[in-house]
Amino acid sequence: MHAIVLAAGQGTRMAPLTDHTPKSLLPIGNNVMLVRLIGQILERSSDDVTVIVGHEKERVAGIVRDSFKERVSIIENNNYHNDVNILSLSLAVLNTDEPFIVFEADCLFDDAAMDRIFDPSLENYSSWYTMGSFLSSQVGGIVKADNDDSVLDVRVVPNYSDEYSHGYDKLIGVLKVGPNEVRSYLDFLRKEVAIDTKQYYLAPWIKNLDSLPCKATSLAKYRVGAFNTPDEYYSVLKVFGEEEHHV
Repeated sequence: MHAIVLAAGQGTRMAPLTDHTPKSLLPIGNNVMLVRLIGQILERSSDDVTVIVGHEKERVAGIVRDSFKERVSIIENNNYHNDVNILSLSLAVLNTDEPFIVFEADCLFDDAAMDRIFDPSLENYSSWYTMGSFLSSQVGGIVKADNDDSVLDVRVVPNYSDEYSHGYDKLIGVLKVGPNEVRSYLDFLRKEVAIDTKQYYLAPWIKNLDSLPCKATSLAKYRVGAFNTPDEYYSVLKVFGEEEHHV
């Protein structure tokens, strides 16, 4: 399955760590986030991997090419300043109707979690991946599913509310668009990009959930993490048994 990695953002909320280092190139042990993630994908898939770059595109693209040569293609998002991530994704997929999986570059997964993401038993389903119950300290993408893991609700929330305390799980930045939904999702994606690029690639799914059946796949029992602030970054490193890094 074609994999897309979104690595165009500046990571302004990560300052001062990102003052001189793009967010996707922050260190994890002896590696950097983006190279580690791409390597894990290539170990599990023989299909294409595309990386979308924007902020410091020459630097990010250069590291990717040095690490993976022709195994990875690069697409530039020159309008990343006016994009959350929906434009980045559209640049990679709007000329195809093949199923794909999209990763946000600021997420970390242990190998067992990556094995679950690429589990062949899930390949015919569209799936949102989750990292556990939605907590009061969190914001962002959340999902609610029934006992069969079919998604009932997807949304992006700027603040925690008690209405999300039962049945909602926190999304981590991975979406797999399966063969039965890909054409409809791409149609909705085109419409949303034309309306506004300052929104998440979740938006077409959120607005058209009735037309886009999908599963919620839990990664809660594995080591996974995502970060938007320096404190969150250091916390994720600790989960992965890494020493804190000062960039």
